[in-house]
Amino acid sequence: MKVKKEFTVFEHIDINTPLLLAPQAGTKEKTLCCWFCTSGPIP
Repeated sequence: MKVKKEFTVFEHIDINTPLLLAPQAGTKEKTLCCWFCTSGPIP
């Protein structure tokens, strides 16, 4: 399958800087919900 989608470049950004090359930390959380009540994040 081939998919083509156009996009617009607003400005060029040099991503070869130490700040942007450093690994980024993040969290992934999922929330389970059942109609009218919700639980907290699932570990």
